[in-house]
Amino acid sequence: MRYRLILIPLLVLLAACSSLNQLKAPNATVTAVRPIQGKGMLPDFAIDLHLTNPNDQALSLRGASYTLSIDDQQLVSGVASKLPTLRAYGEADVTLTATPDVLGTLGLAQKLLQSQNISQLRYKFTARLDLAALLPDLVIEKEGALSLPAGKR
Repeated sequence: MRYRLILIPLLVLLAACSSLNQLKAPNATVTAVRPIQGKGMLPDFAIDLHLTNPNDQALSLRGASYTLSIDDQQLVSGVASKLPTLRAYGEADVTLTATPDVLGTLGLAQKLLQSQNISQLRYKFTARLDLAALLPDLVIEKEGALSLPAGKR
């Protein structure tokens, strides 16, 4: 009898843990990056995301941390705690506020001024989403290239 009392909760816990490994990261599409009023000399930035949940269960987002880099220079970063719950197979629009990294911005500006023949810049957006409960964090990374107009090189 005692073994059954221990075995049943253990099986429930095992079943719950096996479903955690099957979670897929939400898809994130950056729909806009726009300057907004900041506290210092540089503006803050609003990063608009469209999130979709490819899972058959709702994802409760407790918080997020994120960065946006161009050519390995971190330009902006931020954290957010008021995020929506993503319904199962649902979608939501989220606006994140990011603060500029002055040294990263100056480093990128110096690189652009010194290099006359840059035709494109590599960007990377990374977000770490903190899920409620005992679920592991989900990491979203988006990378790509920004082409510079011929007259701006």
